Amino acid sequence: MITRNKKIHLKIRKVSSAYAIANSDRLAEVQIVRTIGSSRSGVSRMISNSEEQAAIMKDIINISPTSSSWNEELAKYWNKLSYDIPDSGKELEIGFTYDVHAIDKQHYINKINSNISVEAKKLKTDEDLEKYIEERIESINMNFLQSIERANSIKDARLRDKMTSEAYKIKYDQIVTIEGERFKVGSPINPFEYMLYRWCLVYGDVANEKSLINKSSKIRFYLHSQDEIVKETKSKQTNEKNRLKLLVKVTESLDSITNLIYAMGEANGVSDMTDEIGLYDYVTKLSITRESDFIRIASDTNLSLIGKIEKYIASGILTRKLGTNIISNPITPDEPIGSTMEEVIDYFKKASNKVVVQEFEDKFKTINETK
Repeated sequence: MITRNKKIHLKIRKVSSAYAIANSDRLAEVQIVRTIGSSRSGVSRMISNSEEQAAIMKDIINISPTSSSWNEELAKYWNKLSYDIPDSGKELEIGFTYDVHAIDKQHYINKINSNISVEAKKLKTDEDLEKYIEERIESINMNFLQSIERANSIKDARLRDKMTSEAYKIKYDQIVTIEGERFKVGSPINPFEYMLYRWCLVYGDVANEKSLINKSSKIRFYLHSQDEIVKETKSKQTNEKNRLKLLVKVTESLDSITNLIYAMGEANGVSDMTDEIGLYDYVTKLSITRESDFIRIASDTNLSLIGKIEKYIASGILTRKLGTNIISNPITPDEPIGSTMEEVIDYFKKASNKVVVQEFEDKFKTINETK
């Protein structure tokens, strides 16, 4: 038998409000408690996995799954769930023990092995039982990272956000399914804390990771693993290196500085586009306050062109339809140049549009000469 301890932190989402800021000294003296409660959809998802419930919950509600009142008491437990989380959060033990010789696991192990054709891949050791779950979760995470990488390559913000949201949904739907099978090959070290974790995965008030805490105003808690803490620290270090490197590159000339400001939609915040010192300070602040946007836009190979297009829009040479990304030439408003920035960039790069693009440039020079 092997024991694999694993911790995950259940944290309270901190929401800054005017009241909280004004009364921070007084509130700091109070231990704030939040309650993990029940939800109809969560209960439905939990009790739908009847085998897992029978295997683990019997030790929590102290009733045999063969009892005539099992279903009633199980549903009552989840419908009445109420667990307080202190302001400091709650550390949950979600690790398992694995024993290939455990009598209550033989049925599941034999069934799993009957579906594995390669003899070398059959579950024969305690370690094999752990790998059966962990390798599948690792595969999910790898697929997720690839999906996020594809999403990050999309310049259209709406499409990028849609793809990202879908990637997270697929990831956690699959993780919930696989975690729901872990009982077949192992036993939780702390049944209650593990099932509370399982509940959190399907409870709408809990974000499954810190990066998702802002996906809904309903979220009051988030799960935070040690792996995520390490990744978060490394990510911050990487972002800071990229931010500084790109800041040096962008501030090499006044033209590249203004292109970035326009590309980030921040032109209205600048009163003098010729004040190089002021612009440098402004871009430096942007790189900090909007770090992810800054890194993404500043590293775009089409930055100068995006900045130019945005300048044309600000000057009225081009127009963007309110509430959309549709960009048009006001002379021919019924024939949009593009409905996304990517399409507009392609339009500017096409040799067949060279004459029209030059006209835009000439108009822009004329407008600036008369200022």
